[in-house]
Amino acid sequence: MIKIIRNDLINFYKYRILHMLIIVSIIFAVATGIFPTIDKLLFIYMSLFILPVITHSILLFIEKEDETLIIKEENDLNLFKLVCGKMASSLILQLIPMVLYLIVIGFVLQADISYILFILVYLLSVFIHILIGQALTILSNNHVKMMLMYIGYIVIFSILPFLALMNVITVNLTYFFMFSPAFLSHILLTNITLGTTYFTSLQVVLSVILLILMSVAIILFIIRPFYKKISE
Repeated sequence: MIKIIRNDLINFYKYRILHMLIIVSIIFAVATGIFPTIDKLLFIYMSLFILPVITHSILLFIEKEDETLIIKEENDLNLFKLVCGKMASSLILQLIPMVLYLIVIGFVLQADISYILFILVYLLSVFIHILIGQALTILSNNHVKMMLMYIGYIVIFSILPFLALMNVITVNLTYFFMFSPAFLSHILLTNITLGTTYFTSLQVVLSVILLILMSVAIILFIIRPFYKKISE
C-alpha cells in the first residue's frame, strides 16, 4: 500500500495538482485571516465541497488517459490495498488546506472552538467529496459529460451550504436538504464554529450517520467495482 500512496503523491506533483492546491489553499487561508467580516466558513466550504471534487476528478481522468492510475509492476496488488492506498493518498493531499486553516483560525482569529472536532469533521467531509470527485469521473464517458456532472453537482448539492451562510435556508428547512453531503457537513461545522447548538442534536447525529452511509455506498457501488475491474 505504501507504493500505491507514493505513486499517487508523485502523480499529484507530476500533474501539477499539488501546486494548484497549495496556491489556492494559501489564498483562501490568507483571505480567511485578513477579512474577518466575511464568514470564515465561506473559504473552508470552497476547500471542502468544490476543490476536492474537481481536483480528484480531474486527476483520476488524467491518470486513466495516461495509464498511470496503478503501478503495473506491483505483483501483490489486491483490491483492498488499492482502494485504501488511493483514499489515503487523497486524504494526505487534503491535509494541506486543513493545516493552513487551523493555523489561521487558531493563531490569527484565535477562535474558541473544539479543534479536535473540527479536524474530525473536516476529514470526514473532505473524504466523501474525494469519493464524489472520483465517482463523477468513473460515471463519465468523456470530459464533456464530466464537466456537465460537475456543474450539476455544484448547482444541486454544493451550493446549499453557501445559501445557508446567507440565511437563505433557515434551520426549519434543514431536513429538506439533508440529501446533500455538503449541507450535512455544514450542519456539523456550523455547530463547531459557533460553539453553540445551532442545530439540534438529532440533526447533528443524522448528519454524521448519513455522511458515513453515503461514503460507504459510494465505495461499495462505484469506487470498489471500478478498481476491481482495473486491478484484474
